Amino acid sequence: MAILLVVGTLLAFVLFAALYEAWAGRRRNAMAVRIQVLFEHGEDVKRSLQRLARRHDPDAQDALITLLRESAQLVLHDREDWAYGTVDRQAVVGEDAANSLVGQWATTARAAFETQTTSQYQNGDASHGYRHEPSTPGKVGGLYLAVTVCASTSGLTFPEAPGETARDVETALQTLCGVESGQLLRLEVVWSPDGDGELLSEDQAIRRYPTLTPVRWAHG
Repeated sequence: MAILLVVGTLLAFVLFAALYEAWAGRRRNAMAVRIQVLFEHGEDVKRSLQRLARRHDPDAQDALITLLRESAQLVLHDREDWAYGTVDRQAVVGEDAANSLVGQWATTARAAFETQTTSQYQNGDASHGYRHEPSTPGKVGGLYLAVTVCASTSGLTFPEAPGETARDVETALQTLCGVESGQLLRLEVVWSPDGDGELLSEDQAIRRYPTLTPVRWAHG
């Protein structure tokens, strides 16, 4: 009888600990980050994002971390082609709130497009790895590719923003490249247009992304 009582007490403690851990996770501080970049002549970036969406299995261990790192590195690699950019960082109480904000940002990014693409990273299948909505056919030509990277994190420290668009975007992406297991909560990557040869015109870019500011690199 005493043994059963001890076992029952231990089980109750384990259950309580698990419930407390889940509750604490929902309440602990988290960060939601949105990085948006307009690439000049972004056809190569577009193809690379498509390959990422097709290649990775989201159910594999640490798959989202790998996808985040590779997406951030891809955007960083072509930094000389950044024309406009912006970074939004919001510290929130609770992982659920951070995840919800990332979802809202991704929805807003998708809503800006007539022809839209959002990476879902499902099983390496092109029909599920990204979603393409061709209800309004895109036009070949244009100048810009829009890329939005949204992530919610917990326990990841972001350095103070330099205060200049190019460096702000660069610093945020470099920080996300260093994310570790258990720190990434949610990831959304959205890009448009997705059709071969399709890019946004100057007018489309200004109209759909009015808050982005020009990227100017200080050389020398």
